[in-house]
Amino acid sequence: MNLNEFKISPKTGDYYNAPSIPTLQVANAGSGSLVPGIVVKLSTMVGEKIGVEAAAVSDVPYGVVVRSLNKTSYAQYDHLGIARAGDIIWMESTAAAIAAGDSVEFTTAGKVLKSAGTNKIIGIAVTSVPSAGGLIAIQITAPYIA
Repeated sequence: MNLNEFKISPKTGDYYNAPSIPTLQVANAGSGSLVPGIVVKLSTMVGEKIGVEAAAVSDVPYGVVVRSLNKTSYAQYDHLGIARAGDIIWMESTAAAIAAGDSVEFTTAGKVLKSAGTNKIIGIAVTSVPSAGGLIAIQITAPYIA
């Protein structure tokens, strides 16, 4: 690679496209801080603020923490951007071979795997990934209440 070659590669939590990003507040950081790619659920806040906290795989997911150029993690009461239903965001795969069109579940570590029907679905893969550890674009479909 020479000095005139530049490549911008996506990172976990980056938007695939750049819509307006809603800003919410961390209600409860739980055992640590929230980082890009972590799936969150709605949480109770005092007053008129909308709060989020890390979702368990059995929770109804609300969205995914997006990457910011200003911060790498978010503690309780910090404001953060969330990718929600309809948004496309880059996430890391924890399983081999996810094809475009597959429904994906999430892990508490902020990774995705092809849905086996055991946990809540976060979205649909719009790109493919051949192996674990690769980045894949996911269209968020959560929250979806049947």
